Amino acid sequence: MSLSDLHTQGGDIWMFPVDLCLIAVTGLMIFLVVARLQGKTPDQKWLEAIRHVGGLGLATGAFGTLAGFCQAFGALEEIKEGLPFYVIAGGVKVALITVIYGSLVYMWALTGYLVLRLTQKS
Repeated sequence: MSLSDLHTQGGDIWMFPVDLCLIAVTGLMIFLVVARLQGKTPDQKWLEAIRHVGGLGLATGAFGTLAGFCQAFGALEEIKEGLPFYVIAGGVKVALITVIYGSLVYMWALTGYLVLRLTQKS
């Protein structure tokens, strides 16, 4: 299963905001690394922004998962006959994609934050 397949299964409406957080975090990291290579000392707010934007990606992923669960349980409620367990498990798996992706974005942000913070000149 490719990343593109997971993105489609997770739902574009929830995956694109997490993508934007990933792009923003990566852009901030590149900005800080380039500034340091040029001998500049960027403002501390840019370093903190990495952590906060990563947290926003995690929160967006978690909210997407909760919305997915609400949709899935709403659909299950309307079905009068029983469903096989594998159908329900597949729905839960799809609902968890956004929170997993958001968690990966947050881990990337925290890793970058820690590396940049620990290599910062006092």
